[in-house]
Amino acid sequence: MTMTTVVKEKRKRKCFLLQKVRILTISIPIVYSVWLAISNAWALNHRETDRNEIIATVFARVSFAPNDSPRHGKSIPNDGAAAATPNKRCLQFNSHAWLRGPRLGNANHSFGMDDSLGKYLIISAVHWSNDNLPILLQKSICEQNSIFVQRQPTKDAESELRHWVVRLVYMYVHYHQHRHAFTEAQNMDSQCILERQEAGIGPFDFECASAKFLVVRFYNNGIGANMRYAAVPALMAGLATDRVVLFINNSPVGPPFLQQPWSQVTCDRRDAQCFFLPSSPCALTHYEIEEAYSLQKIERRHLFRTGTLPKDRQDDRVLLLQLPFRAQRIPQNLRGKVHTTILPLIRSMTNDPDLQQTLFKAADQLQKDDNIPQNESFSYYGMDSPLFHGLLLYALRPNPRALHRIDDIVKSVLPPSFESRKSIGLPIRASDKCDIEMECMSFANHLDAAQESWQAFDHAQSQQPFTIVTTESQKIKDEMNLLKRTNATDFVSALVVNHLDVTQNTGYFKPSPIENTYDKGTDEAILSAMASLRLQLYPRFTLGNCCSSFHLMLKDILSEGCGAYHDHVFQCLQTHANPQFRTCCSWDKSADCIARRENASIIERA
Repeated sequence: MTMTTVVKEKRKRKCFLLQKVRILTISIPIVYSVWLAISNAWALNHRETDRNEIIATVFARVSFAPNDSPRHGKSIPNDGAAAATPNKRCLQFNSHAWLRGPRLGNANHSFGMDDSLGKYLIISAVHWSNDNLPILLQKSICEQNSIFVQRQPTKDAESELRHWVVRLVYMYVHYHQHRHAFTEAQNMDSQCILERQEAGIGPFDFECASAKFLVVRFYNNGIGANMRYAAVPALMAGLATDRVVLFINNSPVGPPFLQQPWSQVTCDRRDAQCFFLPSSPCALTHYEIEEAYSLQKIERRHLFRTGTLPKDRQDDRVLLLQLPFRAQRIPQNLRGKVHTTILPLIRSMTNDPDLQQTLFKAADQLQKDDNIPQNESFSYYGMDSPLFHGLLLYALRPNPRALHRIDDIVKSVLPPSFESRKSIGLPIRASDKCDIEMECMSFANHLDAAQESWQAFDHAQSQQPFTIVTTESQKIKDEMNLLKRTNATDFVSALVVNHLDVTQNTGYFKPSPIENTYDKGTDEAILSAMASLRLQLYPRFTLGNCCSSFHLMLKDILSEGCGAYHDHVFQCLQTHANPQFRTCCSWDKSADCIARRENASIIERA
């Protein structure tokens, strides 16, 4: 072996040894850090920590706190003694995984949600009492002097019982959706509120460790359709399976259907909470949404038939439910489950024996199937169902900021001389629905139809009625303005118009806020629609187009004492006494409507 070869071999061995030393130098601190982090995580948590919590603690040094935005809750800061050792009393019910996040937070202070409101909502929802009941009822979209809100006795016992059935459903959904946050909320004093804020926890964000969840999105359809075909069926499924329902859009994680923004709104959140109260105070972490199982078509059908989930999914904390956006069955176990759970809540609510007896009778009514009245020639999904209507009223609760803006519009539109008992509601749905989903009439025809109905309804005709007109159609608005200038009859001069109607000519808003030139992030379009809904709660008589889901939604809540006038009457154009004004819906299979569609088709081909 030459000298050169010997030197080379020595250099090789030396390099090999140096490489080993480098590997050990790098590996030992990493192994030690991981061991130390796991030990600390175990010591900090006396109960058995789950896989998420250990991972979150181990990799805390390399995790990034999410943005402090209305949408994403912050993590606890990764440095600082205060963050490392939170007050055990304040955050004792929260896991480290949830505290570190990132979380999908609920609406915050900018939407009128503050810590005190959140706490009162939760406590009122869980502890039923005569004192807490008004807090819940006043959060509804209903007119504040309505029978539904004020609990005023009606002329007959049957009507009063019916109102209590709907109130019980509305209250029970509050209980179901809020009860898992009660332990955390009860713990919130001024010190804990401050500590929660420092930890990046929103005013209405709670872990709800004992809850299981059903996550549903809203669709790029109209408000009425979303409420009737997404919100209500989702709540039915949640009650049947004992799962809290969360409405989520624009999620940063999860399957594509959850990441889609809701086109009805343009605030930064791009979900229902831009306008409505959160469906629940519970907030999920991104990881929980990412790992959630999405129910398949056959499993979804089984859920709405039986009210049960697949056995291998019953223990999942989070399940995703993508609805087909159509009418769904009422799960067969739902009525019995609600009835059983609601009885002890009634007992704790009041000591008044008469009221208790009424409430128990109302609870018994929930076990009965819905019956469509014999005299109704026009029927639809959810018609005359107190269960459906109670769930609808829950989903329609505006957030504090939205409710304040609605009230301002109502005050600016209604004249000082306005009287509900001398008024007609004339909501007009036209624009993109015309000739696709329904027949449409001119504004003059709508007004003639309203005048004929009022004359048949109010024979005394002591005074010309006010007519509240709301519409999304610019064409209808132009026709109305022309009629006011050229034919100023008493009936026309008494029109009350929502001058703040956006008239966007559609109920289907564009998915991108950049395209919504009428809105630009201010949510003026949904505000206009919901303010119009609120205005239509004031008349004594309403003539609506029941081809529209929005008008059916209005009809449903008015039928449950949600309006200002206690003996309100709603008439569909489809059942108008004058055949000239009976507009047909595209799905109407009556002989008259089929003949009219065939005639229209012949004329079009000619």
